Amino acid sequence: MEEVYIATAIGLIYFIVELAINKINKTEYPNVFKDSMIITVISCLVLYAKNNYFNSANVKTPVFNNEPGF
Repeated sequence: MEEVYIATAIGLIYFIVELAINKINKTEYPNVFKDSMIITVISCLVLYAKNNYFNSANVKTPVFNNEPGF
């Protein structure tokens, strides 16, 4: 669930920075909101995939303790 919060923060930061850049350059870019929503969705999907599919399994390392394995 934290993927949604992080992705929303990424999209919001992109939106704010892009609006600030447009104000400084005095240009109009009408798709800022749409682009920030696309970035939010893509970052949410990437974070979800990273956490669930590319997460390495925590494998216990076998420790030798002088006891036979049978």
